[in-house]
Amino acid sequence: MRVLQINTTCGNGSTGRAAAILSERLESSGHSAYVAYGYYDSNLKNSIKLLESKSRRKVQCELLKTRITGYHGFTNSKASIKLINLIKEIKPDVIHLRNIHSGYLNIEVLFNFLKDANIPIVWTLHDCWSFTGHCAYFSSVGCEKWKTGCNNCPNLKSYPKSWFFDRSEEQWLIKKELFTKIPNITLVTPSKWLYNLVEDSYLSHYYRVVIANAIDVEKFRIIDDLEIREKYNIIDKKIVLAVAN
Repeated sequence: MRVLQINTTCGNGSTGRAAAILSERLESSGHSAYVAYGYYDSNLKNSIKLLESKSRRKVQCELLKTRITGYHGFTNSKASIKLINLIKEIKPDVIHLRNIHSGYLNIEVLFNFLKDANIPIVWTLHDCWSFTGHCAYFSSVGCEKWKTGCNNCPNLKSYPKSWFFDRSEEQWLIKKELFTKIPNITLVTPSKWLYNLVEDSYLSHYYRVVIANAIDVEKFRIIDDLEIREKYNIIDKKIVLAVAN
C-alpha cells in the first residue's frame, strides 16, 4: 500500500514528529510511505518539501503574508500544484491529511483536485481550524459562531493571527464548500472533546473515529504506586504535580 501524508512539517514539532513516526512504521511494515510538507528540512526517507526556499526569512515572509491579508490557507498555489503533480506521480492508495494550515498550501487548489481524484482520504484533526472561519481554537473566547457561520471574529489575534482584516465569514463559507465535497473521507480526532465538537460542525456528516496520540510504552507504563513512592522517598508525602508546555 502507498500512503502519502501531508503536513506543515516533517520531523519537526508535534505533528511533524507524528507524521515521521507513522511513515517509518509503515515502511517497516512493508508499505510505501511518503510525507509532503511545507517548512524546514527533513532527512526522512521519501519526504518531499513543497516550498523550495531553505531561507528562514522567506518562510517568515509566507507567514507574514497571511497576517497582512487575513487569508489563511489561500496562498502558495505553486506549492499546491507541485503537490498535485506529486500525487499523480505516486498514485497513493490513501492520502493522510494532517495540518494543512500555516500558509504552505492553497486549499482551494488542493481540494478542488481531491474532490474528483477518487482517492480515500484520512484527515487527522489536530485542532479546530478545519471547521472555523479563522482560529485553531475558540475556547478561550467562548465563541460558538463556527457552528452556523463565522463573522466579526473575536479571536483574530490568536493563531493564525490577522493584523488588519476579518476574513472569518468569507473563509468559513469557502472552507465549508471545499471540505464537505470530498466523497471518501474519514476524520480522526485525538480526543473525545474534539470528536464532539466536530458533531456540531459542517463536517458532522463524515465518518470519524477517536485515535489517541501514541506514547512509547517502553518509557510510559502503569507501575505500582508504592514502587514510585519508594524510589523518590515520598511515601508519606502528598505531591501536587503540574505539567505545562
